[in-house]
Amino acid sequence: MSRSEHALIYVSRSNSNVRDSSASEIIRSILARSRSKNAKLGVTGALLFSEGYFCQVLEGDQAAVEEIFNVIECDVRHRDITLLTFRPSTPRRFRCRCESAHMTLPHCAPLEPFPFRWNRNGALDSLF
Repeated sequence: MSRSEHALIYVSRSNSNVRDSSASEIIRSILARSRSKNAKLGVTGALLFSEGYFCQVLEGDQAAVEEIFNVIECDVRHRDITLLTFRPSTPRRFRCRCESAHMTLPHCAPLEPFPFRWNRNGALDSLF
């Protein structure tokens, strides 16, 4: 692991009115563009979409993760972006240089369970 290996997790709302059933094309479009760039930067992670919300984990060199998150912050498809955590991380939880969405891709399975909890108020409480 590089000394600058970091994990970043954020949530955001979609700026469109799409919901899970009609979001497949939009998600595929996002993934098609991001997979190539993330692979070049050595970034792994997962992208989840549900009920108009995105939740994404990015793992990799600190500078690369910051670069990608800066692009996301300017992306008009997102609003109400909330950074949940950005900290040194080891080991990586996602082994391949791709991202999954609200669909399951067996070759992108986490190396270990991906823990998260919802608190009593229905908000995301913890991911790590």
